[in-house]
Amino acid sequence: MKFGFGTFLTALLALSSGGPATATTYFLSPDGTGDFPTIAAAITAAVDGDVIVLSDGVYSGGGNSSPQSTKEIELRSANGPGMCEIHGTSTWRGTLDGLTFVNPPVPLAIRSGTIRNCVIVGGGEGGLETRYDCVVENVTVRDGGQPAIACFWGFPTLTGCTIESNAPTNTTGPGTLTLARTNATIEDCRIAGNRAYRAGGINGYVSTAVIRGCTIVGNEGKDAGGVRLGRNSQATIEQSTIANNRGDDTDSADGAFVHDAGSLTLSRSIVWSGCGNSVFAVGSGTVDVTCSDVSPITDPGSGTITLAADVISLDPLFCAPEDCLNTPTGGGIYALDVGSPAVAQTCGAMGSLGVVCGTGVEELESMPWSRLKTLHR
Repeated sequence: MKFGFGTFLTALLALSSGGPATATTYFLSPDGTGDFPTIAAAITAAVDGDVIVLSDGVYSGGGNSSPQSTKEIELRSANGPGMCEIHGTSTWRGTLDGLTFVNPPVPLAIRSGTIRNCVIVGGGEGGLETRYDCVVENVTVRDGGQPAIACFWGFPTLTGCTIESNAPTNTTGPGTLTLARTNATIEDCRIAGNRAYRAGGINGYVSTAVIRGCTIVGNEGKDAGGVRLGRNSQATIEQSTIANNRGDDTDSADGAFVHDAGSLTLSRSIVWSGCGNSVFAVGSGTVDVTCSDVSPITDPGSGTITLAADVISLDPLFCAPEDCLNTPTGGGIYALDVGSPAVAQTCGAMGSLGVVCGTGVEELESMPWSRLKTLHR
């Protein structure tokens, strides 16, 4: 049989490019009756681009409890995190989607990957650790140790996440959401009812962050209940609500604490506490506030805090706030009453949740569920 030059060239090009790549989807069951008996066996067979789908049930024991992969593959549930549990942890590079991880002995480790629509429950050493340019979307981390989420290096993005009711098993956890040498973007997240050593909410170390549309309430930490920026850290906070958190130390802040050589820019936000000092800055630390509602600063510290003319200090009239004396607590509704001074300013509305109480039922019915579910958990 003779082959023409065109056929030979086509075959040569196919070989040089590895041939036509087609992603394969594997289906697994907890009882081992799927395409492979365990998640580990499926990972071994999979190649970059493949998808492993887990049917409903609990995955535990050898080969299932700690799935690990350095390949660009996706591990996801067939019907969402409420139907699929992995009793253990994971080290992953590709994508994790729609899974519940129960009591991970060590935090899940995501390396330049994506985790979305997942729930991490329990785990005394913390819930999730990301490295490099990771994407964290609609992930819930609750009832575990600290830090609940730790991001190292790169440009991580966290969107629509809930971090709630986590507490340290020792005194070394720096913050509930810890940023270390990162340039992070954090949007539309809820951080509530946590306790950590340095910061009950967000702790930055040699990091830069944009924090937008976030609700940080009812948290407790030594330096800051809400947000702490360590040395050489910068953050811009926009349209966020930081309320009824508690800083435990003498030189601390319930809302925001900025260390030496750190800087915070705050706009269209609410930083409020009925228990103590709202903002504190140390040494060369700076805080610049515009168009925000900030409770009285009783001890500004040795740093520089600048409040623009459009900053107010009036009760924001939350719908049903939790007493700050009860922190850490994830309770309370921090949307605003229709009469709130935080929505009537010419510079723009303040805070993350908008007006809910004092409005008609029709307005609540027209509000998207994604917004409503953040008001109270």
